[in-house]
Amino acid sequence: MSKNSFGFSREEYDQRLARVRQKMAARGVDLLLVHTPENLFYLAGYDTSGYFAYQCLLVPMEGPCEIIVRRGEAENARRSTASKQHVYFDLDDVVKKTVDVVRSFPGVRLIGIEKNSWFLTTDVYERLRAELVPLDFTDCSNLIDVLRTVKSAGEIELIREAAGIADTAISAGMGAVRAGARETDIASAVSAATISQGSDYTGMPHLIKSGDRCPIGHAQWSRRLLERGDVVFMELSGCVNRYSAVAMRTCQIDPVDETVRRTAEAVISALNKTIDAMKPGALTGELYGVAIAEIVRAGFNPVPRRMGYSLGVGYPPRWGEWHVLDFQPNSLTPLEPGMVFHVIPGVMLNERATIGFSETVLITETGHEVLTSSPRKFITIT
Repeated sequence: MSKNSFGFSREEYDQRLARVRQKMAARGVDLLLVHTPENLFYLAGYDTSGYFAYQCLLVPMEGPCEIIVRRGEAENARRSTASKQHVYFDLDDVVKKTVDVVRSFPGVRLIGIEKNSWFLTTDVYERLRAELVPLDFTDCSNLIDVLRTVKSAGEIELIREAAGIADTAISAGMGAVRAGARETDIASAVSAATISQGSDYTGMPHLIKSGDRCPIGHAQWSRRLLERGDVVFMELSGCVNRYSAVAMRTCQIDPVDETVRRTAEAVISALNKTIDAMKPGALTGELYGVAIAEIVRAGFNPVPRRMGYSLGVGYPPRWGEWHVLDFQPNSLTPLEPGMVFHVIPGVMLNERATIGFSETVLITETGHEVLTSSPRKFITIT
């Protein structure tokens, strides 16, 4: 069976579509409207960075899928598995276009729609409902997203390759840390190394921060000069055909603060113990408990934050699937073979030290496999 440029056979796309239709049938949905970029990619292999413009994949219970895209994305749509492409121009009414295509499907009574999609505006949703009367709508948010959390062999191979690139990123980033360098120097080294290894643009920017920038959440690099004694935090990604792997590492430029070192050792211990507990059947809430217990045992106050989340297909602004699967207290989702997680214990020690270590981990039939492989230790930069 031929494969598209993302390495998946038509058989795999057919299997994905069949699973989605099973979920649609269980809800009585006749036609599913898909607006989320990751889901268009997953179901139809439709890939574009132009998702700022309206796009919609129409999935009927029977027969081929159809897609509505802006004129500039026509070739991308042609390369997808959608059998029929509908193109609009910038001054066209996209809602009217969608209504016309919906009405071309026979026997539609109930329409499923992703109400939580960032790319379905309130205006478009309200107009679709008004202009498609008397058809009914039902919320199918996350219907596809949940199915995506269990990866096929082909998807796992892409994430495995992305993990190797993430390791390259960590090595390049650590190699660029020195007193007198700028955070931009680290970012330049990381970007050159990952792109030369074949990385796509990442689902989030590489996160690089140091010194008094450590408390900033999701901080990208700045022009800040690194100084002696600075803690440097990096959360870096590799991305292959939209599939991501991620790793966090923390280092300190001499002189090292022993409190920072002990904190790093506690975070690494929490990471190790959480990974050791990962296997089919383990509950996400239990894994959260393992991580937080180790952090508390080391003398730190528990912070209500996720300790891991699902990784997979990602377009900016995200590389993860945390909106459907993460490690939170009281979460009761059992792990399954084929799930992939970014495991992320960390501690904000003080206003100049955020400590984080993480790995990308695959759940296997018998346990787990750590896909990232950078040295899992606190490094001192001399």
